[in-house]
Amino acid sequence: MTFFRLLKLTEQGIQALRNQQETMSEIAQIITDNGGKLVGAWFTQGDYDMISIIQADDDKAMRTISARLAVKGLYTGKTLPAMPLNDFMKRFGDGPEVAMFLETWFRAGRKDKRR
Repeated sequence: MTFFRLLKLTEQGIQALRNQQETMSEIAQIITDNGGKLVGAWFTQGDYDMISIIQADDDKAMRTISARLAVKGLYTGKTLPAMPLNDFMKRFGDGPEVAMFLETWFRAGRKDKRR
């Protein structure tokens, strides 16, 4: 499975930027040691400081990875399971019923109902 992580650096995380290679190597090793793979990480501007993509076998493996990384205190954030659009369409189809479901699902998840 693929997981997108939206991260805000803590003060400790900002200070860890002084040793970026060491910090990223340590994070990648924690992910690998717990059955995952760091696909990539990007610095961003806006509500989150970083976005990372991690592949793991399942939600349980990702929860373990998240817990092991959280104790480092480098960031807070959200983890979102993701599925490529083509895989979604193969699994669930692309008919009008699926479109109606997705429309309802996306609208229900919005805080700002005007979107």
